[in-house]
Amino acid sequence: MRNGISRVAKRHIAVVVMACCSLAASAQGEAIDDVMQHVPMATTYLLRTCGVKSQSDTWVEFMASTGASYVLAAGVAYGLKHSVKEWRPDESDQHSFPSGHTTFAFAGATALRHEYG
Repeated sequence: MRNGISRVAKRHIAVVVMACCSLAASAQGEAIDDVMQHVPMATTYLLRTCGVKSQSDTWVEFMASTGASYVLAAGVAYGLKHSVKEWRPDESDQHSFPSGHTTFAFAGATALRHEYG
């Protein structure tokens, strides 16, 4: 056990967050993947809000670190999307690479790993 909460408890919290996001997405009529990409970052904030000690000492440091993760990821992803011009499989536009959903999911997962190991 590290930071006052067991690994199993962290997994249970993550599952609850995913379930809540899934229900919220279906209730709002959004595609599940549009919501699920943010689950890792939501889990990071939920753990911090519940009082689980993270690597960052203060909320300001925590928010700067996690926020920078999303901002940098978005900048790189959308910069590449408009430079590479790869067609989507349905040929709706030329902004399919890199995947924004994957970019945000990995940015959130990296923040989660950085803060909570």
